[in-house]
Amino acid sequence: MGSKTDINTRAEILDIVTASVRDGISQKKVCEVLGLSARTIQRWSVRPGEEERRHGPNSTPSNKLSSDECAKILTIANSKEFFDKSPHQIIPTLADRDEYIASEASFYRVLKANQMLSHRGTSTPKNRARPKAYETDSPGQLFT
Repeated sequence: MGSKTDINTRAEILDIVTASVRDGISQKKVCEVLGLSARTIQRWSVRPGEEERRHGPNSTPSNKLSSDECAKILTIANSKEFFDKSPHQIIPTLADRDEYIASEASFYRVLKANQMLSHRGTSTPKNRARPKAYETDSPGQLFT
């Protein structure tokens, strides 16, 4: 909710919270039910009729990845060599070749935004060889 809540809805929520607290319900419980933090209610209570003053940053970061760079990250991550590897494994391999596309965090961010981060490795566990069990009929047949 937060900054997307208009003044009228905010006033209704504050009335609900106030009435609930007056009836003996804790503000924390009311906030959990409403899906708001207690801090949001406190902020709204200080300036009940005022428009939200938080608007976020006014400009995009200067080091934001371009769409071409994001596409290059996706191309590399989906290549035959790296399709089953995590960014933690991809970055050192590229660094050994003196190739720098983006940071490991940027790789993770782009893959997560495209829902390509989960199950990048093998899905089935590797077969583990179990030791062979030996059976004996009488003493003295098996020595270790």
